[in-house]
Amino acid sequence: MRQRANLWAQYDLPTTVGTFNLSLLQRYHSALSYSAVGTIDVRKGASNGPADGVVNPGYSTPPTNVSYYFSDRGAFRVDSISSTDLGVNWYLPTIRGARLFIETDLLNVFDQQGIENPVAVDKTVLTRRQTTCLQTGTSTRCTAFNPFTQTPQQGVNWQKGPNFGTPTSASAYQQPRTYRFSVGLKF
Repeated sequence: MRQRANLWAQYDLPTTVGTFNLSLLQRYHSALSYSAVGTIDVRKGASNGPADGVVNPGYSTPPTNVSYYFSDRGAFRVDSISSTDLGVNWYLPTIRGARLFIETDLLNVFDQQGIENPVAVDKTVLTRRQTTCLQTGTSTRCTAFNPFTQTPQQGVNWQKGPNFGTPTSASAYQQPRTYRFSVGLKF
């Protein structure tokens, strides 16, 4: 769950050359969470499944993989995000029903940086299904386990991927300092 706080203030300053609007927005968004989730095979006798797996969990065709939470749900978190935005807008006097305006915004004034989007974070979990899953400190592959009777151990039954928790795209990051400028006509 995410908590958000947005504090906003603005002031209109009328002058002989038009109205200036000054605004400030301070934002705080608490960190979002993500989990270590991987796929496992629970079928008895399957090449990557546990020897004591289920014969048929009640399906007409048993699934070859199911999602399994290796961590508590939401055990990992991205960064909490805060940002200060400033706006200066100038509305010129109305002439014949038309009004020219100039709007400027400076977003993330202090260029605060963080990872805010867990969707764009690597959450790879390696299990027996991947040949690259090796038990910690050995060249032995991770072992299968029965999720109904055993608790998997990190380093024995599963491993975090080599890039687990690192951003995979620019959309993972908080918006950097950004300047916007627009000119328009209202009528």
